[in-house]
Amino acid sequence: MTALRLAEHVAHTVDVDGMLDTMSHETFHEWCLKDKVEPIGNESTRNILALIGVTIAQFAGAKNMKVENFMPWIETTKPMQSAKQMQAAMSIVPGAVHGQSR
Repeated sequence: MTALRLAEHVAHTVDVDGMLDTMSHETFHEWCLKDKVEPIGNESTRNILALIGVTIAQFAGAKNMKVENFMPWIETTKPMQSAKQMQAAMSIVPGAVHGQSR
C-alpha cells in the first residue's frame, strides 16, 4: 500500500512499477519508515478523524473506545499461522534451522 500511496501523492503517477524502478531499495525502505511515522496521502487525515471520533464518543460517555473502532478497514486481529505456514516462511530465511528444538 505504501508504494501505491507514494505513487499517487508524491510521484503523481499511476505507474507504480515505473516509479519503483527509478528508486533504490534503500530509498523505498526510507519511504516505508516515513509512512509509519507520518502516513503518506489521505491516511493522516483518516487517522486524525478517527482520533476526533474517539474524543467525541468518550465525551458522550462511551467507554473503552479505541481508534480502531473508527477505522473498520484496519484488521485488528490477525489469524495465527499454523506450524506448517511458519516453517514454510522460515524456509526462505538463509541459515534458518528447521524442525529442531532446543
